[in-house]
Amino acid sequence: MATIARLVALSFLAVACSSEPPTDGGEPEPIRLIEFASLNGAAVQLEPSGDESAVAKTFSTVARIIDGDTLVLDTLVGEERVRLLGLDAPELDGEECHATEAARALEALVVGRQVEVVPDATQDTRDRYDRLLAYLYREDGLFVNLALVAGGHAKTYVYRTTPCSLHTELSQAEQAARQSGRGLWAPTGCAGEP
Repeated sequence: MATIARLVALSFLAVACSSEPPTDGGEPEPIRLIEFASLNGAAVQLEPSGDESAVAKTFSTVARIIDGDTLVLDTLVGEERVRLLGLDAPELDGEECHATEAARALEALVVGRQVEVVPDATQDTRDRYDRLLAYLYREDGLFVNLALVAGGHAKTYVYRTTPCSLHTELSQAEQAARQSGRGLWAPTGCAGEP
């Protein structure tokens, strides 16, 4: 939560400092701000959005995966566990069907790569295990949560009673994976039961 507060403060600072005094007596010109800072080991990039505001993006490196829906980010102040929102993958420790394949799929997608961690305002920030609940986007823009569901490595999941804001998109990807027989839904696989 402190990291989010720092991001908001940094964003306001960027907006407050976004214009230079005029040199010709006219209106102040906005500064085209692209700045990097470090917050808890995550790179923060402030990008101009075409007006006087700035948008903060947080990138972290994925150190390792725990299973097909949980991973660990490497930060300067330690490790941060992240549980991917909107999906549920088979558990490795329970030796569930397709668990190894799901874990390998997540590992191939993210380990060693920079990812943007995006919370969902409709969901809790952390779960009962103190894992950060978030969507992940790779530095190349790939939506990791959706890629796992579309590949048949996870099914959609509603945390508590409120579906996440991208539940419809994830459900459509799951339906397509089921119809195509990918991953969990393969005819010779788990028969749809993770």
